Amino acid sequence: MANDSLPVTGVCVVADKERCPVHFQVIESTTDGQDADIWKDSFFRKVRRYLCFTRQPAQGNVVLTDFTVIKEGDQIPQGYTCIPTTSDSKEPVLKKKVVIAKFVMRSLVNSAICDISLTSSKAKTRPIDASPRGEINGLYLYLKLGTLPSLTSQPVPTLPYNRPHSVSNPQPYTNNANVGYYGSPRKAEDSAAPAQPTPYQYPSRGSTLTRQASMIQTNAATERIHSAIEGVPFELHTSLQPTDNSQDFPTLQLPTDEDVLLRYSYDFSTERQSKQRNLVTL
Repeated sequence: MANDSLPVTGVCVVADKERCPVHFQVIESTTDGQDADIWKDSFFRKVRRYLCFTRQPAQGNVVLTDFTVIKEGDQIPQGYTCIPTTSDSKEPVLKKKVVIAKFVMRSLVNSAICDISLTSSKAKTRPIDASPRGEINGLYLYLKLGTLPSLTSQPVPTLPYNRPHSVSNPQPYTNNANVGYYGSPRKAEDSAAPAQPTPYQYPSRGSTLTRQASMIQTNAATERIHSAIEGVPFELHTSLQPTDNSQDFPTLQLPTDEDVLLRYSYDFSTERQSKQRNLVTL
């Protein structure tokens, strides 16, 4: 499978194209051979910005489904995240504009962006099978959409995915040892091939028999454990069980109105006398 048919899994912007993160490729030139610097608002050209992207799979298995630039102050569409600073110098990416990207889990989509390119305003042709997605300081952004290969043919993820910070309050991205989609470049020694994993050592027959015997002993001990109510018969208390002489419950004798008045009658004579004494004293 051609490399340019794989989906884009990460994007970033650098101030120095020589400091493009590992596994990323920098867009140095436009399709018509012009400098692909997306800043371009200074006569002396002391400030530069270059787009970078990668197709390297990462943890989270996300793919890029959209990438564009909006005006500063415009509302960020739902599902998008912004790239406010460069990955190498932590400086603002653009003036009065914001770079935004949309990443979606690979299992949720059938197509994704497989290539990003820029053309100058003087270009007479556009990239083949690509669609325009906005203008960045005189350069036109084109995205190429491709059908995703089956999940079984996808390589195993190897890089961590660092999700950008909240777009409502952009903060510089934090660097770590493993470069994410917006991390700083690694040192030369960091880019060396990773150490080979230790081959799996199959257990010997003796250790297998010992482990099986231990499991049997554990199971036997577990079988001897009883719960707190095990062996206690479930039955009614003798006081609640019916007697042999009568299988019927006794009839309840409800009190009459006269019984209630007689039992709870109170004439409040003491209270009346106390009230009369208080009036006389006053």
